[in-house]
Amino acid sequence: MWKFTELRQGEPERDPHEAEFFRLTNATEAIVREFIQNSLDAKRRDSNKVRVRFILREVDGRILDTLLGEEFKKHIRACGIRDDEYNNRNSVPYMAIEDFGTTGLDGQTGEDLRPTNRQNFYNFWWCEGKSSKKGQEAGRWGLGKTTFHMASNLRAFWGLTVRHDDGRKLLMGKALLKCHRLNDRTYHYYAYYVDDRFRPIEDAERISKITRTFRLSRGNEPGFSLIIPMPHGEIDRSSVVRSAIYHYFYAIMTGQLEIEIEDEDGTVQLQSDNLIQCAEEEDWEGTDWKHTNVRVFLNFIQKCIATNEWVELPESCAESLVIDESSFGDSINQSREDFQSGELVAFRVPVYVEKVGRGRERSFFYVYLQRDGTLKKSQEYYVRSGITVVDASTPKSRPVRALFIAQDSAINAFLGDCETPAHTQWNDKTEGFKEKYSNAVPLLRFIKKSVENLVNLLDLPPKERQKDFLKDIFYIIRPVDVPEEEESAKETDIPPIERRPTVFRITRLEDGVRLNLARREKELPAKGVLKLAYDVRRGNPFKQYEPSDFDLSTGAIRIANSGCSISSATRNIVEFEVTNSDFSLEIRGFDTKRDLVVHVREVAYETQS
Repeated sequence: MWKFTELRQGEPERDPHEAEFFRLTNATEAIVREFIQNSLDAKRRDSNKVRVRFILREVDGRILDTLLGEEFKKHIRACGIRDDEYNNRNSVPYMAIEDFGTTGLDGQTGEDLRPTNRQNFYNFWWCEGKSSKKGQEAGRWGLGKTTFHMASNLRAFWGLTVRHDDGRKLLMGKALLKCHRLNDRTYHYYAYYVDDRFRPIEDAERISKITRTFRLSRGNEPGFSLIIPMPHGEIDRSSVVRSAIYHYFYAIMTGQLEIEIEDEDGTVQLQSDNLIQCAEEEDWEGTDWKHTNVRVFLNFIQKCIATNEWVELPESCAESLVIDESSFGDSINQSREDFQSGELVAFRVPVYVEKVGRGRERSFFYVYLQRDGTLKKSQEYYVRSGITVVDASTPKSRPVRALFIAQDSAINAFLGDCETPAHTQWNDKTEGFKEKYSNAVPLLRFIKKSVENLVNLLDLPPKERQKDFLKDIFYIIRPVDVPEEEESAKETDIPPIERRPTVFRITRLEDGVRLNLARREKELPAKGVLKLAYDVRRGNPFKQYEPSDFDLSTGAIRIANSGCSISSATRNIVEFEVTNSDFSLEIRGFDTKRDLVVHVREVAYETQS
């Protein structure tokens, strides 16, 4: 049953905002990245690979209604979540994910109020913002499981685990809602699907019903199964396939991971021997791979995996944190020749990781490079512990493919400690990172610049003068009927580009923005539309705006105006009409810890026909 906890006197009200850390990825990417990474981290020592199964099907809404229960429905209604989308409907969508070859959620379960062995089970269900992962394991923040609530329109999920350490089969559920009032009582934002004493459910009949209802294949094999009712509509088989390939191509191609995606139309298997074919069958439009030849790229990854020859850079690189020509010894000319001819070149780079209180530990990482003149910009991929760290690279115009691999335990621990919560970036400002390592910042800078430094040493420009160096960027189309010699002798008359005059001037304030006229002689009246949004790391901030960010109609954001009338101010858009040259529109009250993006334009008056 679902159990909600009443807020007691002296306890603060809190609504969960952990989802903000994962706003840069869509729901499918967040789910796929988090679940598979947890599975890889939980791989059993006696297993040679991890298998993950995704199920995207429908369940009878009446059965789901029974499993959730009347108490759950009352509370989600109090939080403003509608239940009519599943209540008594014939079919309701759900998503289930299972892993095999793993330990399951092991460790103490929480029956002891002060557990001494806070391993996977306790940390997954009972800890927020805390993690026990270390070494080669990818998670550090203890926030990743928030993605499972994010993916559900009901903000809830169930989890069934069979544990390798003791064989127990345990069922629990969790919901992350918000603080709410029901029957004149205030409740915490969270709820648990547990027994009467807040313990995991071990009742065989109830577990069997969950297993049958959601088509789980868990049986008695150790591992973890997750059930997400009412997932967001964007989650479908194709989006799961694309996310799995994009983020875990390396783990799949090395045989560490196999993935199965099942829906009403059939099943897709992602394995090392068919990954390239599956990737080619997908439509990558709207993704980072929309201009990528996936076969060529994955063939490059395949060659990197297969190679067992590399240039071993000397210990001096680890000592000085510098890669220069002397680092190659006598192999610099051969490496340059191979690189320039388009051959794959590989390097093993040594580093020393100095953890405070533990001394210096030797480690290393690999860099694979290949030059391809057909590329318009570089393709860089950074992989740590099987997962692709998508924002570690920086866009460059050089035609180079690069693969960075960190798999040694010391370097994995170092990079894991500086990852952002969504595991998409290495940042030296990550909380506690600088305090953990004596050489934190210079070592991280050296690692992040290693690919660029190696390319700079190998990709030397030609010594002779290049007359046509920028011909593909700066050029003038020559008329067909004009001889090339005659055209080159003439002076080209390039007309000046007329700039559209600016109508509004934007002034940034500490917690908002002010608009004035850019030119006092502007003909009035004039209509304008102002859009505002908090900036995001990837994508269009205006398209990713949500009312939970702010809503101009609620009064929390203050609007002061003079010399204009406001026809509408709702969500993130203000429509106004300027009537006086001393016009001023000031909007304040935004979160000062987030960057505000502003767009304003003049709109024409509608003409009466």
